[in-house]
Amino acid sequence: MLLNNILLEVGKGNIISYSDLAEKLNTDIGVIDAAIRQLCQMKYLYTPSGSGGSCGESCHGCSFSGSCGFSDKGAKILTITESGNRYLKTLSDP
Repeated sequence: MLLNNILLEVGKGNIISYSDLAEKLNTDIGVIDAAIRQLCQMKYLYTPSGSGGSCGESCHGCSFSGSCGFSDKGAKILTITESGNRYLKTLSDP
């Protein structure tokens, strides 16, 4: 259920922090981080290179790493994969 809810929130495309997500889903940031890591392992989410993400990628090698501010702010970009989108569709289909 938590994994589904995280996918649904990320799928909305709104900018949301881990703390906002944790508050919205009534859990703590550590649980959110672990769930996002699990969704990455399941190939439902990924973190594009250079976004300092929780899916094992870092800013190393990104031409914008010194200027974008992601690493300074601890921000992460999460993107739903094709598999994740197919799974989301099953959640909304009757």
